Amino acid sequence: MADGARPELERRLDARIASVRAALRALPAWDTDPMALVFAASAEFHRERQAQAPEARPTSTAFLARAENLLAAMEIALSVRATAGPRPTWASMISHAAELTAMGAVRKVAQLADLEHDFLTYWNEAPAAETRDFWDEVARRNLPYRRRDLLAEILRRGRITNRAHYEHAKDEIVAAHQLGRITDAEADRLGAMIDAYEAREPRRRTGTS
Repeated sequence: MADGARPELERRLDARIASVRAALRALPAWDTDPMALVFAASAEFHRERQAQAPEARPTSTAFLARAENLLAAMEIALSVRATAGPRPTWASMISHAAELTAMGAVRKVAQLADLEHDFLTYWNEAPAAETRDFWDEVARRNLPYRRRDLLAEILRRGRITNRAHYEHAKDEIVAAHQLGRITDAEADRLGAMIDAYEAREPRRRTGTS
């Protein structure tokens, strides 16, 4: 992307930050989330660092475009949750990401990748019924994010390794089978993995082997 595109990217990023802030203000009581205090402390730390040694926001066009895409996806999430009831931790996380980006505390692509991972974890792992509107709008806007196929990942691994993946598999197995996303044999294998995970869980809770 040519350097001549930089002023427009900076303008779009600033507009996106303002839009996200406005969407957050419209949500009810999201700052009651216990994590809000952690995010607020982090933001204050970065403000103090900026006050002592100011740094401008990175001007790489690749960085600016990636940051704007992430904030656009966060804006979609806020609009989706506004119609279904906000979840405070998402709002706290999004507010934190927007403020760090605005003040220039997010300076590397690796930092953006961490924010992307944290934000997209829910949207990849929750049941399709809860996330369909989000992914449909992401696709409509041609944002560079695609939902991971967690059922395929679980089948390749041959084992369910955590609670989030267990809940995803249990919620999705019937619909995925009916829609032809998984075969009869894959449904049987996935069912066996769900049973195996459920058998392991009581031992985890009691500490027995």
